Amino acid sequence: MQRPSAGDLNRRAVIRRWQEFPDVVDGIDQSFPEVARVWSKVEPVGGGIYYGSVQTGNMVTHRITIRRRQDVTAEHVIDADGRRYRVKRSADLGTAREFTVLDVEELGGVP
Repeated sequence: MQRPSAGDLNRRAVIRRWQEFPDVVDGIDQSFPEVARVWSKVEPVGGGIYYGSVQTGNMVTHRITIRRRQDVTAEHVIDADGRRYRVKRSADLGTAREFTVLDVEELGGVP
């Protein structure tokens, strides 16, 4: 992957922690407290990555690039452009430690 150029991080995104806890009627309630607001680049993955991820059962639909953060894990979701994405993997982009790349699965619209 290439380092983002000037103006590529042009989408406002909200990082939220995905929390689940039992409710009083035999179900599960979910909570998504905000962790941070960041600038991001959101792009769909190519066909090879998408179909490969579907076959393994760990679907990846998009890739999100943000300024480097070490606290984003698979316990987080990203809200961007009215869509919600679940983080599947987080990794540094290259060795410069300037950017973080998130492989994510689109869950649908933000409720």
